[in-house]
Amino acid sequence: METMLFLYLALYVMCLLGVSWYVSRADSSEGFLIADRNRKWWTIALSKFAGAIGVGYFVAYTGYAYEYGFGVYLILIGTLFGYMLFGLWAAPRLYAHSREKRFYTQGDFVEHATGSSTARQVANWCASAVAFSWLMVGIVGGAKIISHFGLMSYELALVLTVGIVLSYIFIAGFRAVLATDVLQSFIIVTLIALLVWVIVEGVGVQTVLATQAGTLDAGTALGFLLFGLFAIFSSSSFYQLVYAARSARTAQLGITVAIVPIVGIATLLLMVGLFMFAQNPNLDSGVVFLEALAGFLPAALIPVGIVLFFAGLMSSADTSIYSIASHTVLSRSVSRLHPVRDIRIATLVLGAVAVAIGFFFRDVVDVTLFAAATSIVLSPGMLYLIAGGASAYRFLGSVVVSVVGLVVGISVFGLEPVFILLILAAGIVGLAYNGFLLRAHV
Repeated sequence: METMLFLYLALYVMCLLGVSWYVSRADSSEGFLIADRNRKWWTIALSKFAGAIGVGYFVAYTGYAYEYGFGVYLILIGTLFGYMLFGLWAAPRLYAHSREKRFYTQGDFVEHATGSSTARQVANWCASAVAFSWLMVGIVGGAKIISHFGLMSYELALVLTVGIVLSYIFIAGFRAVLATDVLQSFIIVTLIALLVWVIVEGVGVQTVLATQAGTLDAGTALGFLLFGLFAIFSSSSFYQLVYAARSARTAQLGITVAIVPIVGIATLLLMVGLFMFAQNPNLDSGVVFLEALAGFLPAALIPVGIVLFFAGLMSSADTSIYSIASHTVLSRSVSRLHPVRDIRIATLVLGAVAVAIGFFFRDVVDVTLFAAATSIVLSPGMLYLIAGGASAYRFLGSVVVSVVGLVVGISVFGLEPVFILLILAAGIVGLAYNGFLLRAHV
């Protein structure tokens, strides 16, 4: 079985590196930084899908399905409307000046809207923090799942996956991220459908869907719904995909269509969660996906499952790593003199830091909830600017008060979805700030 695993992985890695090398032949700074701003709608859609559906998503969403049953569809309902709002309303507004002003980061739009370099830097650093949280979800969850089957240690899985991602980002930057995401999208859809079918076929789909799992309280339900709706506006990958699109229409279509495969995969994971609840209603939600694969997947398919985990891990990790590296580097104007070189260096440093943290922090469910919380911090301020707001003071006030809400929320509620309500409310309140303490600095 180990031989088959490493054979599959070798073929998979060769495909990733081959695609990255192929797209790197048309070498240019604009291609490395923002994929030449000529991506088609289906590239945008598949990249967004691949970036959203990572290993952490497999683990966390299956765990939520196990706990709350069909209640997790509240996340999908919020996400559906969030994608539509971003795609149909926000994307054309963001795209309108992206080529002329040469936007590369989320903060570039913020500076354009507010005229404040401080606001740009705050936006980019916050966006990097959000992306880093989701990066840790992906690599910790992926490495834990891979090591669970005993064919590879957690540490080796962690180093191997991050190392592969770093290699193809180093080769072709954002162009490689988009190209490999397209390949990984097909792998994820095909393999997850196969594995879920094998797991539940003995019981039957109708029986699984009739299973009654737990219920949601009102606060958790509303937290899930609002997270799905608003977290999108804090995600730097959405902004970079809009900038990379061929046209405003391409950006609109790509973002809105991306929700279709996301709903499909979420439904498959819901079936796994319900199936496992019927088998054993006393599991820890954080191990439901692992227990399903370990207990009900034939041994011959375990290498295929591990390749799926690598695909899910890398498809989300590459988006996060490039986003963090580019946003960190391009927050400093001087770095624009050598942006490609500096992003490559930042990518290597970031990979080393992520691996080091991953060695010691391995609770993927708690990391997922923390990542969800940080994903709300920028949302009220970004919505304000996209709607036509122009005050750097109000934007910064929203971000600062949202961070306070994050700290207070965790202190009061712990890592529970309900504290998302407090963060969102704090960000909205912060928009009322008139800047009396910041006028000399912004």
